[in-house]
Amino acid sequence: MRFKTTIQLVSDAQDKSEALDLVEEYLAGNIVSGVDMRCVTKPVYKSNIVCVAAISLAIVTGILVGSHIKHPQNMIQTIPGTSAIQSPLKTSDITHSKPEFKKEWQDRQTKEALDQISR
Repeated sequence: MRFKTTIQLVSDAQDKSEALDLVEEYLAGNIVSGVDMRCVTKPVYKSNIVCVAAISLAIVTGILVGSHIKHPQNMIQTIPGTSAIQSPLKTSDITHSKPEFKKEWQDRQTKEALDQISR
């Protein structure tokens, strides 16, 4: 098993460079007093274990959420009084069934197509 040790050295110094010099001397063994040392040691866990646990948790959450979702048709709540039935169009007039109407309609469509091409 691996461990991580953090060492904190506290000393009285005038500036940052003097504090660094005191730490170097203390760690080299040249200074015995005047520096207060604290250390903490913690076990280091492999990142693979954390990664596998996170992926497993995501998969389990996805399965649980997926099992509770209904079919798309049932997800939209129906509102009372609404329907998908369209009222009849007003194109079923008797005059539209005449052969002249069909010829007029085709002539009109042809004219509009020619106008579009000429533009």
